[in-house]
Amino acid sequence: MMVDEIFDTILPPRSGYTTEQRLKVAEERAKTTEGMNEELLKQVAKLKVYQDQMETSLYERLRADIRHHYEDQGWSTSNSLPSFIHDNNINHKRR
Repeated sequence: MMVDEIFDTILPPRSGYTTEQRLKVAEERAKTTEGMNEELLKQVAKLKVYQDQMETSLYERLRADIRHHYEDQGWSTSNSLPSFIHDNNINHKRR
């Protein structure tokens, strides 16, 4: 016995509700779910970009704050700053 036959035996289809209509409803549900998944993936991608921008902004602010602190203390910023302060390329490793 096929699954549809079992369902039809246990729970007979409503009058006028054919197998084609059930398939159509299932296909529409699948398309809707697929569309929702695509939208969620787009939102996740946007959030990742936003997070990367925030991390870069925070990193640059940290660099500026440390540099400013060193200058306020009268320390030379050319040799005494940690190497990441001089590094203009920000290389973040993703978790």
